[in-house]
Amino acid sequence: MKRFVYPAILLFLLAILPVNLPAASLQSVKRLLPTKTQLGSWRASGDPQTVAGEDLYMLINGGAEIVLEYGFDAAVLHSYENDSGKSLNLEIYVMSSPEGAYGMYTFRKGRKGQEVAVGLLSTLTTR
Repeated sequence: MKRFVYPAILLFLLAILPVNLPAASLQSVKRLLPTKTQLGSWRASGDPQTVAGEDLYMLINGGAEIVLEYGFDAAVLHSYENDSGKSLNLEIYVMSSPEGAYGMYTFRKGRKGQEVAVGLLSTLTTR
């Protein structure tokens, strides 16, 4: 029986794309995900999920209000796993302003998160 461990959540917050993204732009948000060559021994698990605007309620049960309050535009979420049975969840939030992105980043990273050198600000949180 394969044992799944959820050791990490990488949280990236971006603040450059326009508000009210059309469906075509949701495809461009998927392009922010790492490529197979960047993943090393990790592989994608299932298909990525994308949402824009208030559709976030379909993805986050009970936590969408705070994200929308910070100026949420779109998100892409994807899970990955390796041969050891470990998994990781990558969440990329596109916010409408740098201030909103920083606010969401500091809200979501928590106290146990360890900053990692990816992009401008990134946090690795193990569970």
